[in-house]
Amino acid sequence: MESLTEVRLAAHGCRSAARTDVIKACALLTTVKREARPAFASALVRCLHQSLGKTPVFYRPGVAELSFDESWLTSALRADQAGDQASFAFLLRRRVPFERRRAIGYLIHGLVDGCSF
Repeated sequence: MESLTEVRLAAHGCRSAARTDVIKACALLTTVKREARPAFASALVRCLHQSLGKTPVFYRPGVAELSFDESWLTSALRADQAGDQASFAFLLRRRVPFERRRAIGYLIHGLVDGCSF
């Protein structure tokens, strides 16, 4: 899945970057189509720890195996891409606190869309 590769690349690049709040991460996003996917992936990776309550596990790009966090994210990406809002909402409810669901959903949707504007 292309989106997972994008997230893995962002996670690899953000390992030394500071973690950020989900609201600040959303403010960093761009409306330039070709820059949007990496921006959404980076923002998601930088704030996902706050929403999950732990640092998510992302493997290197190209690794066939999926971590639990990657499996959950891949399922959310697929549900959003398919327009399956019930499954998407369920996946968010399972791991993301209420007050952060909208922002994390926005970031996931932006990653699927390439640009949400």
